[in-house]
Amino acid sequence: PPRLDIGEVPLNEVRSLPLTVRNVGDQPAQIAALTARGTGLSVMANESLPITLAPGDSVSATVELRAEAAGAFEGQVEVDTTVERLVSFVVADAVGPQFIVSPESLSFGVVREATRGVRQVLLVNAGSASVRVQDVLLEGDAEFSLEPLADRPFTIGPGESVVVSIAFVAAAIGEYTATLVVQSNDPVSPEVRVPIAGGLSDRVCELSSAPATMNFGFLPEGFRRSEPVLVENIGTDDCQIISGDFRVP
Repeated sequence: PPRLDIGEVPLNEVRSLPLTVRNVGDQPAQIAALTARGTGLSVMANESLPITLAPGDSVSATVELRAEAAGAFEGQVEVDTTVERLVSFVVADAVGPQFIVSPESLSFGVVREATRGVRQVLLVNAGSASVRVQDVLLEGDAEFSLEPLADRPFTIGPGESVVVSIAFVAAAIGEYTATLVVQSNDPVSPEVRVPIAGGLSDRVCELSSAPATMNFGFLPEGFRRSEPVLVENIGTDDCQIISGDFRVP
């Protein structure tokens, strides 16, 4: 068929459908190869290839899909013959949680004063089934701590999210690291680890630029205008400027 609908496929499970290739012409045709295109999609003929089909003969194959990510799946199976290339489109609905932890790393930077800083990590369920978070814990230096969070375990429904806040307070000069560990029943990523870094120093490179905004007004086509920008090191340590770039906001 030109379209194969596998239906719902739970994450990390396999579903299959039969595929039949028939020679409807009046001359023999050779089936040279079967190719599957799409993550987790495979196809295997039930007979060795290449094979020559007489008019009216057919060969069967099995199309399998292992769902690796929640959401709509689209792929295709290509049948290469001596006559033409046939294409069957494959669709499916991979069901299950799609657990996303963002950002993948967290930095508090290097500060000059022993003040309390807070950064946040977002736990998102972008899938079609609930994800159960078994535990959220912090490993590493004691300068990092978890802000109060809901009792574990807790459930994040499809399309929902939970914010995890991490605090950093350094009493002594130095560099500190930790790891946020999120454990869940997500079949793809049952444990997510987010590296965290921060530091305290009495010598810091700190840059400022002025003016904060620039207005070039309306310029005729082909006209050039330049304005100065002052970049100043207001910190207590040397700064090495490696490169500069202009980016459209």
